[in-house]
Amino acid sequence: RRRALRERERERVALLRKRNPFPPIKVAGTMDRDAEDYAMEQEMEIEALEAILMEDITKLTDSEKEDLRLDNDALQCYRVKVEADENAETGSFPPVLGLIFAHTEKYPDELPFLRLESLASLTVSDVDRLTEILN
Repeated sequence: RRRALRERERERVALLRKRNPFPPIKVAGTMDRDAEDYAMEQEMEIEALEAILMEDITKLTDSEKEDLRLDNDALQCYRVKVEADENAETGSFPPVLGLIFAHTEKYPDELPFLRLESLASLTVSDVDRLTEILN
């Protein structure tokens, strides 16, 4: 069922891309997008991610943002749960990574805010090494 939902969402995204195969790209010296364009594109991306990832993506509450010491209250932050192996053996403790992200004001023309956290079985040094790779 989960795969069927993901496949339907991929088909929907492909259809949207067919309608506009050349999304706007910021090029030096060209007209900038306005804030409404950015907001609409970000909203569509979140909807697509929620359809694909389902229960593996959650919006962070204000208290969770505070616990993570995220400074910008205006940012809508999300956590994507990344599991190493869905079919792990009983009694094992596979690593689970949390990817925290938030769109910046001008995303996708700017990179999003990203942070990694261990949700299970990852050490601080594991997360630090993964963060180095991410950056």
